[in-house]
Amino acid sequence: MIYILHGDNLPKSRDFILDLERSLGDCAKFEFRALDTLSEKIEEVGLSVDMFGRPKLIVIDISGAGRMNLTGYKDVAKRISDYANVVILSGSELTKGNEFIKSSQEIGAKVIINKTPATSNIFAFVDAVVAKNRSLSYLELKNLLLSGEDDIYLLTMLTYGLRNLSYAKFKSEAFSKIPPFAKNKVQSATSKYSEVGIKEIYKYFYDLDLKAKTGGYPDGILVPLAIEKMLT
Repeated sequence: MIYILHGDNLPKSRDFILDLERSLGDCAKFEFRALDTLSEKIEEVGLSVDMFGRPKLIVIDISGAGRMNLTGYKDVAKRISDYANVVILSGSELTKGNEFIKSSQEIGAKVIINKTPATSNIFAFVDAVVAKNRSLSYLELKNLLLSGEDDIYLLTMLTYGLRNLSYAKFKSEAFSKIPPFAKNKVQSATSKYSEVGIKEIYKYFYDLDLKAKTGGYPDGILVPLAIEKMLT
C-alpha cells in the first residue's frame, strides 16, 4: 500500500506514520530523504527480504524537493509497494502537478492532506459581523468553530459587540470607556443600524439565548441565526 501524506501539519502526518508502524507490529522501518538518496537505493531496500520475515515500512520524504524530477521515485514506490508499506511524506501541500499527486490513481496511492487548522480571533469575528461583512463573518466563524469554540460563547461575544454598538448609537457615556482601538470600528458601523433595529436585535438575541439554554436549537444553528439578524 502507498500513502501520500502532505500538508503543513507535519506532526499529524508523523502521528499517522507512527500509528501505521504500530499497526504493523514488529516491522522493519526505513526512512529516506529524496534530496540525498538515490531511488535505486530505496528500491534495493524495498525489494530485499527481511531475515526475520518482518513487514517493511518505507518512508520517502520529498519535503523541499521543489522541481526535482520525482518520476524515478514514483516508479520505485509502485514497484516496492507489493513488498512494503510505502509512505510518501511532504511537509508542505503538494500541487496537482506534483509527480505523486498526478499519478496517485495510477500507483494506487491513498492521498491524505494534513493542514494546520486556521486560527481566528474572536474580536475579528465580532468586528466582521458588526460591520455587516458577510463573507468575512462566516470565514471567521468557520475558523472559530474549527478551534473548538462553542455556540453560547460566540453568541455572548456577539452580544458584547452589539452592546458597544448601542453605546455609540445612543451616545451613551459608557461609550467613552470602550478601548480606543475598538471605538473607531464601532463608530463607523453605527450608520448601518437604526435605533429601532438595534433594539430588535437585542430582543432577538435574548430569545436565542433563552431557547439555546433550554434545548430549543440544535447545534450549529444558533450562531448563524444571530449573524443573519445582524447582517439584515
